[in-house]
Amino acid sequence: MNRPIPESGSLFVHYANQQASLKVTREFLSSGLVALKDSSKTDLSNGSAWRSDVSRADGREAHSWFFARPWYSAESELTEDEKTTLSQKIEQAIDTWTEHAEDEASMAFHDETTAQRAMVFTALLFAFQKSFSRETKTKLLTVLNRDIDLLESDSFYAGLNNHGMFQDVALLVAVDYGYASKKAKLLEDKAFGRLEQYFSKSFTADGIHTENNPTYHVMVARYLSRVIAFAETRGRSGQFKDLKNLMGKADLYAAFAVTPFGDFPPISDTNLQRLNALSARATFDEGYLLGVLTNGKEGTIPTSRVYVAEDSGYGIARSGWTSTEDTYLFFNAAYNADYHKHSDELSVYFSSRGFELLTEAGPNGYQYNDPFTKYAFSSFAHNTLVVDGEGLPRTDGNAHLTELTDQGSSFSKLNVTGRTQRFDGVDWTRSVTLDVDSPEEGDLQISDAISSDQRHTYKFCWHIGSEIIPYVRGSFIEFYSKNTQEKIAEMEWTGETASTIHVVNGQRHPRVQGWQFPLMGEKTPTYSVEIEFEGRSISVEWTLRVNDFVLRNHGMNPFNPEWKTFYGEKPVHYLLEMPDNNQNPESLAIVFSGVNSVGDFPLNYRESFASFKGAVLYVLDDFGRQGTYYLSSSRNLAEFRAVQGLLKSVISELGITTDEVTTFGYSKGGTSALLHGVTLGVSDVFAGAPQYLIGNFLKKSYSEVLQYISGGVSKGDIHWANKIAQNILSSAVRSTQIHVVVGLADSHYREHAIPLIDDARSLGYQAKLLTIPGATHSEFRTCFREIIRTWIEADVSEEEFLVPYTVGFDSGKKLFGVCLALPIGARARGQLFYGSERVGSVRAFTGSSASWEISEPGPYRIRIYVDLPNGAERKAFGTSRRQLRW
Repeated sequence: MNRPIPESGSLFVHYANQQASLKVTREFLSSGLVALKDSSKTDLSNGSAWRSDVSRADGREAHSWFFARPWYSAESELTEDEKTTLSQKIEQAIDTWTEHAEDEASMAFHDETTAQRAMVFTALLFAFQKSFSRETKTKLLTVLNRDIDLLESDSFYAGLNNHGMFQDVALLVAVDYGYASKKAKLLEDKAFGRLEQYFSKSFTADGIHTENNPTYHVMVARYLSRVIAFAETRGRSGQFKDLKNLMGKADLYAAFAVTPFGDFPPISDTNLQRLNALSARATFDEGYLLGVLTNGKEGTIPTSRVYVAEDSGYGIARSGWTSTEDTYLFFNAAYNADYHKHSDELSVYFSSRGFELLTEAGPNGYQYNDPFTKYAFSSFAHNTLVVDGEGLPRTDGNAHLTELTDQGSSFSKLNVTGRTQRFDGVDWTRSVTLDVDSPEEGDLQISDAISSDQRHTYKFCWHIGSEIIPYVRGSFIEFYSKNTQEKIAEMEWTGETASTIHVVNGQRHPRVQGWQFPLMGEKTPTYSVEIEFEGRSISVEWTLRVNDFVLRNHGMNPFNPEWKTFYGEKPVHYLLEMPDNNQNPESLAIVFSGVNSVGDFPLNYRESFASFKGAVLYVLDDFGRQGTYYLSSSRNLAEFRAVQGLLKSVISELGITTDEVTTFGYSKGGTSALLHGVTLGVSDVFAGAPQYLIGNFLKKSYSEVLQYISGGVSKGDIHWANKIAQNILSSAVRSTQIHVVVGLADSHYREHAIPLIDDARSLGYQAKLLTIPGATHSEFRTCFREIIRTWIEADVSEEEFLVPYTVGFDSGKKLFGVCLALPIGARARGQLFYGSERVGSVRAFTGSSASWEISEPGPYRIRIYVDLPNGAERKAFGTSRRQLRW
């Protein structure tokens, strides 16, 4: 280049690597092709790059003439012949561009695009002032002068935003390069005046740029530092004196905004590319941002690990500064300006253990007619709230209705509350707490409180990191690494019970959901979990744990092919075991589980069904913290309907009828086997010691389950839970034969079994009460296993007759007895044996049970004689021997 680049050029004009620019320029000279960021190479001569139907991103880049930057960057390395050829091609290109620039639908005179083009044309004229033909220089100057006039005019000025900033920077460049000499003083005064006004208003009191994302924050901070530097060369240092103090605050925010992965979180229009130390140094010198990006090798690491900017609406916490394993939280309650904002109020980004756990979609671009761009801007793409199927508008002039309050955060604990009243008639607050120094380091607490005078459907969207597979289990989301298959975290919600839960991945219809945009214009399917609640005012507590998980692992995870998920109103997990011969089964046993400790949901009786020739379906009740009787949440029978949907689906898939289906369960599982069995209309139900008056049972020992099922623990909630079983029986199929099996020493016998049998019989069911001596509730598990074993043996035996039975012994009363699941119309008698000796005479069964007093301990068994209906011959079989002691 013939003379040094002016000061403004080194500060504001983009000069590319000279050798790389030379290669690109010579390729253009030989082919006439240029490369735009978002498309393949384009021939300038046909004008396709400038058509109004190209993407908005390509249109902005093409009309800015960014492709010309290598030309002036390589000027000193070009031969005179190459410069002459370049001059000719530029002259032709300007003519073609001028034709397309007349199209008002093009991006030719977009506010920022015009500013960028003005700087490119200024640099071209300066670099090739002695090489270009008079015609080329005239055409370049014609466009540049028109652009300068536009940039100066108040009507074209974009205002106090970064587009307006670029307009004023372009004016300063044109003046400094000598291409606005006739009114240089006027343009310089105007540009500096508008820049001073812009920078003074574009940063909050926290020193954070108002355009809602860290990328623009750093970019504008860099331009502020350069404008200050350039102003000093023009004798205007006093004009920006007060703004110098912003840089330290801006640097601190930028450092805290950096994730453990070296980029910024995907809030609003944030560029998701990895950050670099060179850019940090160019903006903030040897400051905090440089310290974070170099892991403290250069610059300065902040002393605190918690950052709160109340005025701006950001809360950030991290467990450390140097490892990708660090726990990191970014809470966004910001609406500071309309530019570059998404509908992301009160959204949360969270990473830990080297994984993004809660992330967001990020920006897709600016092509507003693209459904993926609309999605990226919308509330659906963020970890935020949707009300009645509608998110917040991107902007609406109500920035004052979104705010952040510090609730007493400290050096290592973030405790803030965000609030937005932008939803019509809905007031939403979200409190976020994270103590990075506590024993539960990384346990994120989120409290959502929503109030309204009207009933609404509230949907919370949770977007899962691209390296994670979510596994929804009742009121938990488990986070599993795709690569290691390790459980990384779990998220639990309490308070309100969800009405529906949906897991989405790469959905396009009926609306876009479950996508992320690693780069603008690039999309990849990822998981999103949508959890809905119904009501006027609701409160939900979310806990995201990365240590000390509540859910116990019994081999159920998204990688275990045994376990499958049925997606009804809520996901239902199940295991379907087929016969060993893999042929279509002729029958199906459905097994329901009982109550276990919090977070523990094992299968029941799997070993007992090992020899069964049919299919066995194990359904997991992992709704809530201890199960919900496969029934309801806050009196909404979503769980019941979801399980019914699964059962019907499996029965249909197996190609059998409900006449070949039997349900089994003990305690809570017995209640569930009963209610789901009669609703399906299965052949038989075996309910071991079930709870019929569910509310009475739960109020004593399982109030949390009662709260989940009924929505509370009041008398009304208990009453609802007491009546729900009867209500379901009233509306179910009467063809099912019910076998209620219970020990006489079990309180369930009088409190639940007798009322159940009475109601069932009055409703028209074939209901049998099978009782045995002794057998408290906890002891009855073993007895129920015997019912299952003998039911299977009766099913598989083709030669020996057998009726399902179980025996029991009351050591206090010295009573030994047996109960039978007799066919309808059958009668039975029994003979007690001590070893091989008969004891007493044959005794008739009362209903389905019989018992004998025992005088001494020893081995006992019972020989049973069954008279089948319709005159069939008498059948007999013996129970297994039982060694009785006391």
